[in-house]
Amino acid sequence: MVDKLMVLVEAYRAAETAGTSTRTISHAGWHPGARLGANTPDGELLAYNDSGDEASCVLRAGQRTLCNVHVGGHGRDFTERPYTVWSVSPGLTGALAPHAVKLELIGDDETAIPADVVAHTFAVETAFGLPSERRLSELRATGTASKHDEVTAVWEVIDEAREKLRELTVRVYDNTDTVLYEGPALTGDK
Repeated sequence: MVDKLMVLVEAYRAAETAGTSTRTISHAGWHPGARLGANTPDGELLAYNDSGDEASCVLRAGQRTLCNVHVGGHGRDFTERPYTVWSVSPGLTGALAPHAVKLELIGDDETAIPADVVAHTFAVETAFGLPSERRLSELRATGTASKHDEVTAVWEVIDEAREKLRELTVRVYDNTDTVLYEGPALTGDK
């Protein structure tokens, strides 16, 4: 399954680099979803399969793409709000309810940051400039960090991003631009 997903990711990145459409790419039932860091070598690409499987693929220049595949999907519970969260770093990603079409993250300065929305997946850049993000960048720049140190630093970023997102607001809209949800980006653990 991962091999087939990797073919999709490579085709996606090739199209992105060439400046051609990425929305028509598919392979073995896999299709691209929303993207963090579009047109850059880093970021995250969400993907979905006709079977219902979903994946998050972390892209880093010069390194192997890391994919987290969720067989049968991430599990979508829209009872609390019309979106579910898959990850919080390097941005907020997840899925929208069937009747939701747009998501915005409201920044500290009240600026609305629109999410990339594709096939009911969403990805919105956070770029918080957190202290843990700077430490992780510095650690990676040395090229000498152990895997343990890097994994520990990644979890520090995730924990700090979660705390920051609890302070921010998300707005979700339907296709008539009616607000379906306005409230905390994260509640509890999600």
